[in-house]
Amino acid sequence: MAPARPARGRPHPAAPAAAAAAALAGCAALAAADPETPGGPVPACPTRALLGVDCPVCGTARMLQALTRADLPAALGYNALGVVAVALAGWAWLAWAARALGRPAAGPARIPGLGRIAVAALIAWTVLRLIPHPALDVLRP
Repeated sequence: MAPARPARGRPHPAAPAAAAAAALAGCAALAAADPETPGGPVPACPTRALLGVDCPVCGTARMLQALTRADLPAALGYNALGVVAVALAGWAWLAWAARALGRPAAGPARIPGLGRIAVAALIAWTVLRLIPHPALDVLRP
């Protein structure tokens, strides 16, 4: 007998669980690795290595490792925009999991204009990180 299929338009309940397991495995691997170690298992940022400038995601590996240690101030220092992205991704996952279980849930995709806001924030973040001014040093990892 074939396994029961979820209602049409509803994600299979195993999909959010599989995504969570993969994310947790990645976080566990990153927690065990040390992004601060030169030549370690976490590669250096290619943009910084080749061009000498910070890309919008510079500091993300260190930010994620800080989050695995529950060190929010350090995570914000490495990549504050990344922390916001992780929070939005967590909210999206919770909404996805709720829908897979048949419960109504509104995720960040329901926010009007969020895509445009995200693109504008990413552009502003990139530009501000590249401006060599002491007041903006706080944005660099």
